[in-house]
Amino acid sequence: MKRVQIFVNRWLRAKRIGVSFKGTTDFRTPHTLSYQAKNLRLSFPDTQAGIHWDFINLFLDDEYGLRSIASEPRLIYDIGGNVGLFAIWCRLNFPNAKIKSFEPHSETFSYLKENAEEFHFQCFNFAVGNHNGDAYISSLTESRSNRVSKTENIGTSKISIKDFSELVASEDEEIDLLKLDCEGAEWDIFENPMPFRKVRRIRMEYHLVDGKTLEDLRKAADRIGFEIVKLEENSGFGIAWMEGRNRKS
Repeated sequence: MKRVQIFVNRWLRAKRIGVSFKGTTDFRTPHTLSYQAKNLRLSFPDTQAGIHWDFINLFLDDEYGLRSIASEPRLIYDIGGNVGLFAIWCRLNFPNAKIKSFEPHSETFSYLKENAEEFHFQCFNFAVGNHNGDAYISSLTESRSNRVSKTENIGTSKISIKDFSELVASEDEEIDLLKLDCEGAEWDIFENPMPFRKVRRIRMEYHLVDGKTLEDLRKAADRIGFEIVKLEENSGFGIAWMEGRNRKS
């Protein structure tokens, strides 16, 4: 019965955005989405592995719970933007929000930029961390599993890092929604609790890299002043929803 309900929910959500869904086996990421009575073009590399599952998880399963957010966010940060699926899902749900998406991978950023122009959000070609400087990304062809490194190795490419605290300080308003999916770089961002005073809620894919545990995630949430309200565990990664203490809505 649960499987039937999941299928029905996915079918209904797909229909609302002009997408055909007949099951996961034959599902392909659509090249157009229906938004405000228009068919808008979705850009992505056909060779990128697993992007159809990203689409299903975000758009059809709403794994980050955008539909559970009562009031429309004014400012959204999308750190680890990839081709922009999360930013697009935000645009479909929050038509008036200011959305900023950050993606350091140069080839992936080219698709993000096309989607940003089509769905009207901002995009930036750099990584976000706990300092300003340069770093290296592990691949030029695939972004979903790349990690940012401080040292140059064979097959890496040089990128820029911008300090999260400075980005937040430059904003005139709070970040109502912060999404993190940056392949382990979230641990560096969590080191400085100060900028999180201007963040209301976090939706993230966490990565238990370099010996990190779920207990480390709980301690990091507590240190930055957040409470984990939902936690989905997988093998070495998972989804976490966090709310700033005394600021749930």
